[in-house]
Amino acid sequence: MLRKLIFSTMTLVCLAGCSQAMLVNRPIDLTGTWQFQLGPSAAENTMTPPASPLEPPATFNDTIRLPGTTDTNHKGIKTTGSVQGTYTRRYRHIGRAWYHRTILIPKDWQDRDIELFIERALWKTTVYLDGQRHSDCDSLATPHIYNLGPIVPGTHTLMICVDNSMIYNIGDKSHSYSENMQTIWNGMLGKLELRALQAVQIQAVRSRFSSTDSKTGQWVLMLNNTTGKPTTCSISFDLTAAAEEKRTSIIEVLLQPGLQKIVCPLLENLTRWDEFKPHLYDAQITVQAGQEKTQWQGKLGFCQPGSDGMHITINGRPTFLRGNLDNCHFPLTGHPPMDKAGWLCVWNIYKQFGYNHVRFHSWCPPEAAFAAADKVGIYIQAEAGVWIDGWMKGRVASKPEGISDKNPAVRDFVSREMKRIIDAYGHHPSFIMFCTGNELGSSNFETLSDLITQTRQYDDTSRLYSCSTARRLQPEVDDFFVSHQNPAGSMRGLRGAKTDWTYDNVKRGAPKTPLILHELGQWPIWPAWDEIDKYTGVVEARNLQGFKELARKNHILSQDAEFQAATGKFSVLLYKAEMEGALRSKTYSGFHSLGLQDYIGQGEAMIGVLDMFYDLKPGTITPKQYRQFCCPVVPLAQFTKYTWTSGETFTALLQISNFSDGPIDRSIVWKLIAQNGKTLDQGIFEKILPQGTVTDLGRISLQLNTDIPLACTLELAVKDTLYKNTWPIWIYPALLKIDTPETVLVAEGLDDETLEALNAGKSVLLMAADCMTAANTHRNTFMPVYWSVSFFPGQKKTLGLTCDPNHALFKLFPNNGHCDWQWYDIVKDSSAMILNDLPADYRPLVQPVDDFHLARKLGTIFESKVGKGKLLACVYPLRKRLNSPACRQMYAALLEYAAGNDFKPETELPIDWLKKNLTPQTQAKVSDQSPIGQMK
Repeated sequence: MLRKLIFSTMTLVCLAGCSQAMLVNRPIDLTGTWQFQLGPSAAENTMTPPASPLEPPATFNDTIRLPGTTDTNHKGIKTTGSVQGTYTRRYRHIGRAWYHRTILIPKDWQDRDIELFIERALWKTTVYLDGQRHSDCDSLATPHIYNLGPIVPGTHTLMICVDNSMIYNIGDKSHSYSENMQTIWNGMLGKLELRALQAVQIQAVRSRFSSTDSKTGQWVLMLNNTTGKPTTCSISFDLTAAAEEKRTSIIEVLLQPGLQKIVCPLLENLTRWDEFKPHLYDAQITVQAGQEKTQWQGKLGFCQPGSDGMHITINGRPTFLRGNLDNCHFPLTGHPPMDKAGWLCVWNIYKQFGYNHVRFHSWCPPEAAFAAADKVGIYIQAEAGVWIDGWMKGRVASKPEGISDKNPAVRDFVSREMKRIIDAYGHHPSFIMFCTGNELGSSNFETLSDLITQTRQYDDTSRLYSCSTARRLQPEVDDFFVSHQNPAGSMRGLRGAKTDWTYDNVKRGAPKTPLILHELGQWPIWPAWDEIDKYTGVVEARNLQGFKELARKNHILSQDAEFQAATGKFSVLLYKAEMEGALRSKTYSGFHSLGLQDYIGQGEAMIGVLDMFYDLKPGTITPKQYRQFCCPVVPLAQFTKYTWTSGETFTALLQISNFSDGPIDRSIVWKLIAQNGKTLDQGIFEKILPQGTVTDLGRISLQLNTDIPLACTLELAVKDTLYKNTWPIWIYPALLKIDTPETVLVAEGLDDETLEALNAGKSVLLMAADCMTAANTHRNTFMPVYWSVSFFPGQKKTLGLTCDPNHALFKLFPNNGHCDWQWYDIVKDSSAMILNDLPADYRPLVQPVDDFHLARKLGTIFESKVGKGKLLACVYPLRKRLNSPACRQMYAALLEYAAGNDFKPETELPIDWLKKNLTPQTQAKVSDQSPIGQMK
């Protein structure tokens, strides 16, 4: 149902709040069948416009349905093969395409200016009326609107050329123009109609609060007087809302010819709009000029974004933005939804997962996205559709120059586009933040500052502005700064297997600018092969089909669901840790996660708990669990490590982050709960939690005492609310001395003595960290692949691990079957063996999950019959790390299993394979040095 709503191609919904002038009489709908002809294609490598002159075709030999694209209508070249790093369009055309139809102008439109409204096109449209070229438009983000002037009533021909070539060189990575994202489609979407205009037209509407009185709302109107002379107008403003009396104000103004801005005072004590109470008014503006009347109708809300220097504020209240990136991925249609219903589905999913904010990464959505966000209560950061960074000159074919006065074509396009976005969507209360684009590292920041200053003045509201998402802070201009780096250091990333850290030490680089962490996370999850079948629209997942075949070749095809659940849980673990690091930072104003849903472009970055279709990946996490660390009120805990030894004293600083709509006066309860449900200790805090900050509750301290390994949960909850958070804690027996059982030989290499013991029927524990050959060894780290090995090659990492937690091996090492913080000391700086050439059905006891671009079968703990004996091999360097509680406990578990009756390998691996891949090796030195270090 969700996919049908989000990706519906032809659904047309009347968009509330359309900011363009319209009469009460109905416009002429131009949707339906048009004559069609493909034009010349763009240059293949650079996508620059065709060199041939722009000449209309002599004949039209085809038809097409609008709204729609060449892709949805199966026009263009039918593709073969797979595009590296992303999905593949079934039909592809980049260049010009011609659309033609007849129109009938009614008699009652005599002498009126006629407006052609194309809600969205990519990229440049050129309009011809009765064969004569009229004009063109080049917006990527806003409607293409043409004033065709008066047209004699009767039949006429309308022809539109759509050129989706790279009109301005903004590079091929911007999400407003990229095959990796929505696809570079050709066509026309949303509303497509002719409108008769009045002499005085409402060009744009914006709402704001008075700069002198925060309780008094105002409207900013852009009116266009086309009479050619000063005209007196009466403007009435009507606001209605449930349970409120109708409010009306009327003013009279003398309009000069041309475009003019009018600031209109409204009534006091307006109900404000925010994420908690997204209050909207039904609004109507009527402009009466003589006998002519022009009306604007829509939904309006009144919201006042601001800043206190540390946090972004909404209506004066500090706010923590829990944001997600929207990267314009819509694989069924290849373009964003143009209907409100589709976007409501997306925003409701955001709300289910605790998000209150979205950043549109280097693109701006259509009207429907803003209208839906108004209704649900989502804060929007829109961008002007540009991503031009320094590295692109070496990585993309188009090699774009940055935005600067030396690049006037792109500079002027961005300037026009930002003003058009303000005109089109500036009346939406959800639109609180605006930025030029993403990572504009190669741009001139003085030029960017000028663009921001000009747009802010044109806007004339309290909307917040920033020059660039990441790369450089302009404190004199930026109202906020989204980045992973500020002048004082790194703003993101993890700090080890612990929680007693924050990002507060780098806030000093931006003392007066709210900071938002940029693109948090980016930890891939193994894909499930049944997702391939969901690609029934304009693109195919031929790249995933290739990965599936690679998995088949390496005998791990059937493990996709298991791998997805294991790597998904591990990815969530890391997202949680980084989000909580941001929430613990009292001087930070939010984060942008990348992401809640996958990002299939730029190297197949499958980094979301939701797939491309906004479907939850089974076995990863539920929305309720996700909201434990992503919601207005989040319990937090700071402690030095996750793994403890009996006899130690566990201490933690407990905190609550409260960015709800007010203070909280509730009891706060903490518990340490063993895996069997027994509460080991508990306590309570009585504290009022002020709004807009992180409150320290106090420290807890408890003596740990156990004779058996315990997997525990630290729980912190605000009583009688849904606000609860949990953390895993492992407590292991002291194990001051680990004795080797008499029935087990511990070896460091597959030497003659080891082979003789196996042939004699002994049980051998082979600690194989130093006896693997280079040919079948894959370096391993605790932290998984970042983003994608396709986009960032050379990463010697995996995506986590999987095992059966109920296997007898883990009687002394309780775990959940996936990589967790207890594995940190075990896995970091280790290696895995490549097992591709072993029998297809052979499974290691602990199996690292390789990146799906390589899809190798890996193993770190495995077993085999060898002659009369039994071999248990472990490639983790545990004996070098016996000072670590987890490494010590895992080593004890291996010895216990190797000596027990449950050690019964079912498979006999070829002896030649063992000799080929495991070499003789002298005993490795056992180290007493602490293994705890930085994340690797």
